[in-house]
Amino acid sequence: MSFAKDCQGCRDKCVRNKLTRALISGFFPLLATLFWAPAFPAPVNAAPAGQQTLDPSSAKTIAALLGELQDERAALDMRFSEVEQRLKALGQETPLFTISGDFRLTGESWGGLLPGTDPEEAAAPLPQRPFLGTLPQVGHELSLRFETYLSREATATLALKNQKLWGVPDAGREANSDHLFTDEAFLRIATSRGLLTIGRQRFKLGPLGILAANPFDAFEGVQFDSTVGKGRLSLVYNRQTADYAYGGRPLNYVYGSDEYLAARWATPGKSGWHGVNLLLSGLAGEMGASCDYKGVLWGRTAVVEVAGFKASPSSYDAFPGWVGAGLLSIDLLQGKDYLLNVNAGSLSPWFTPMASNLGQAGGEIDLPRGSTGLQVNYSRLFDPSLVFDVETTLAHPQGSPWEGNLLLKATKAVRQNTELEASYQRWFFAATNYARAALSLDYRF
Repeated sequence: MSFAKDCQGCRDKCVRNKLTRALISGFFPLLATLFWAPAFPAPVNAAPAGQQTLDPSSAKTIAALLGELQDERAALDMRFSEVEQRLKALGQETPLFTISGDFRLTGESWGGLLPGTDPEEAAAPLPQRPFLGTLPQVGHELSLRFETYLSREATATLALKNQKLWGVPDAGREANSDHLFTDEAFLRIATSRGLLTIGRQRFKLGPLGILAANPFDAFEGVQFDSTVGKGRLSLVYNRQTADYAYGGRPLNYVYGSDEYLAARWATPGKSGWHGVNLLLSGLAGEMGASCDYKGVLWGRTAVVEVAGFKASPSSYDAFPGWVGAGLLSIDLLQGKDYLLNVNAGSLSPWFTPMASNLGQAGGEIDLPRGSTGLQVNYSRLFDPSLVFDVETTLAHPQGSPWEGNLLLKATKAVRQNTELEASYQRWFFAATNYARAALSLDYRF
C-alpha cells in the first residue's frame, strides 16, 4: 500500500513541475497581452475582438511541454501498472501460509473364519469373533498439513493426524485415539548445493524402496537431496532410539543411541534411471545394498529393484549372513481408460529391514515375508468420475502352503474433492479364510 502511494506522489510532483515551467515560459506573455493590449495600437494581423492569442514561440513551447507531459504520464502509468501486476502474481505464486488435508469416514464389516477363531468355535461363534459377519464398525481418519513459507529458501511443515473408532475407548495409540498426533514436523531449506530437510519426516530411497523407506512411521533426522552433474544424490540420517537419563536438569542426558544412515545415487540412462542404494547402518547394525531401475523394459514401463541385506547381529532369528530380495513391477497393457500391471517378486525369510516399503514393515508392497509371489492389478476408467480396480495376489511363503487375496474396489467422484469408495476384499489361507466389506467417504481440501 505504501509503495503505491509513493509512486503516485512521484507522478504528481513531476506533473506539477512541468506545469510550472509552462506557466513561466508561456502564460506570462498572455497576461501581459490581456492587461496592456488596450494601451497600444492593434497589430495589422490582430485577432478579432474578444479573442486573445499567444505569440508563435510561446504557443510552440506550451505545445511541446504538453506533449512531453503526456508521454511521461503514460510511461509512469505503464510502469505503475506493471508493478501492480508483478505484486499480484507474486502473491498468487507464493502464498505465505497454506492448509491442506483429508477427512475419511469408513464403515466396515468382517466375515468368515477370522484369525484367532478355532474351527470348533466357528459353529457357535463368540460375539467378538462371529462367523457370518460383524456389526458395522465406523471410524474416521483426519489428516491436516500446514505449510508456512518463511522465505524464498525456507518452508516449515507440520502434519497432524487423528484416527478414531467410534465408540471404542481411547487406546492411547495413533490407530485409535481422541487426540491429534504429530505425523511430520520439519524445516526445508533450499541451499546452493541442494535441498536440506530437518526434523520428523518420511523418506523413500528408490522408486520401490524395498531396502530403505519409512512409510509406516516418520523418523527424526536429516535428509539431503542434491543434483551433482547429471546425477542425483540423497543422504538420510536419523536417530532411531536413544537411552535417556531423567535426572532433572541439568542431569538429563543421552547415554546410548542407535543411528540410521542410508544413501542413494541415481543417474539417467538411454531409457530410464539407474540407482544404487546403501543401508550403511540400520536398526542395531543392519546393513544392505540394492540396485534399481525405472524406465522402459521390453517396450513397457517398468520398475525393478534387487537387494542384499544383513540383519542385526542381535536379532534372535536372524540369518548370520547376507540374504537377498528382488521385485519387478511392469505395466503390461495400457490404454487411455485402462491399465494392467503385474508385480512379481521373491523375498528371503530373513530379509527384514526395519525401515522398508514392504508390507511386513507397514509399506505398500503386499508380498508376505519370505515368499515368492505374483500380483496382478487391473484398473478401468468407465467415465471421468468412476474407476474400478481389481487386485489379486498369489504367494508361496517358504515352508508354508500357498495363500492369496482378492480385492474389488469402485471409486466414484460425487463432487469436487469428494469421493465415495466401496470395496470387498477376501483372504485365502490353507486353514482359514475371511473377508472385509467397506464403504468410505473421502473429502480432500
